Amino acid sequence: MKKNLIPLVLLLGWGATAQEKVVVNTGNVYVSPGTQVLIDSPFENKKDASLKNGGELHLKNSFTNDGLLLTVPLSSEKNEGTLFLTQEKEKQIVQGAGMFEINDVVFNNQGTTVKGDVEIGGKSRFENGIVVVDGKDLALTYKGKGSVEEVSDKSHVEGIVERIGNNELTLPIGDQGIYRPAFFGNTNSKNSKFTGKYVKANPLALHAHDVKRSEIELIDDKEYWLIEAGANNKDGLLLALSWDEKVTPTEVLIDKDEKLSIVRWDDVQKKWVNEGGVIEKDAKLVRIPVDVKDFGIFTLARVDKKFIEDDSVKIYNAVSPNGDGKNDYFILENINLHKDNTVRIYNRWGVKVFETNNYDPNGDGSINVFNGTATGKGVLGNGKLPSGTYYYDLRYVKTDNKGSETIKKAGYLHLEND
Repeated sequence: MKKNLIPLVLLLGWGATAQEKVVVNTGNVYVSPGTQVLIDSPFENKKDASLKNGGELHLKNSFTNDGLLLTVPLSSEKNEGTLFLTQEKEKQIVQGAGMFEINDVVFNNQGTTVKGDVEIGGKSRFENGIVVVDGKDLALTYKGKGSVEEVSDKSHVEGIVERIGNNELTLPIGDQGIYRPAFFGNTNSKNSKFTGKYVKANPLALHAHDVKRSEIELIDDKEYWLIEAGANNKDGLLLALSWDEKVTPTEVLIDKDEKLSIVRWDDVQKKWVNEGGVIEKDAKLVRIPVDVKDFGIFTLARVDKKFIEDDSVKIYNAVSPNGDGKNDYFILENINLHKDNTVRIYNRWGVKVFETNNYDPNGDGSINVFNGTATGKGVLGNGKLPSGTYYYDLRYVKTDNKGSETIKKAGYLHLEND
């Protein structure tokens, strides 16, 4: 049987006082496991005060935190410490200069305006109400095992969402009443930081698309995602974006199995570049199974994936290292003519199994080539790889009388390693 909620205004012995219908905490309040507490009035947690929640804390009005709010899981086997934001008649304001460290949180109100940095370390459940992060330098942050549940058009985040850590995260982002998630994959470092924001607006108004000499046929002009990395990040990011027929232009989705891809505005090259992508039709996702190293504005596009931007390098995507002299290694014909190159290979789960620079420098497969063995910087594991389908990412610098240009090629290769 669920316990009755205890109004905090009756528990003044915890260091809380009522002032003009405002509940003010100037001391140290602790909600123990199994306890449910309701604060019906505006609540202020003053500087140097603390509110620690190991039970259920229900806030039905605005909350100003200038002290420490800490909802902690007190047992590894129990999910303790949940904050419920449940104001019924108007938007709920969460603000203050204090530390918001929250375990689980439930958004079930008419909307939440966040004017402070909020960190979520547990589950966030979006039952009702748009969460607006109101501040250029503010973010709703997920740390460690922070996760998302029940997000939808009626309840998501408008503004910046940050992930700190290396766990997968579905960003609960949207704009103008439309939920349009991005997906961040696993990274190596527990301290990596990435942010994401969805904008329902035309990215081409910011950066026009020059259709000359490009495989990009048509760019989504209705929406974009702003993806950024933390200042000291060394990791790349496995990124996936979704499509939604309510927003994504029909023309972009034509022949999506063959042509739908992710593109990024490259501020160095001053042009849109194709980042590639694998279609997951049932989930309505385009996933880049190689780690993204450059960031900024991303959106969807229709791309001619058979377009050859530079035909000096020919790729043979079958590898069978059995010693018969045929495809014993991953052949990139003429790659030795472009010494400034990087080759990465990933398995189907996005795990890097090979990376090197200056691939096949002699052009004969004698050194520095992929022959079915895991090796290289940042590679998980080593030794002979199982047969199957892998994904390659090739980048090299082509120089001619017009200058230098970075060429990127990506696609599948099949490894027969028996």
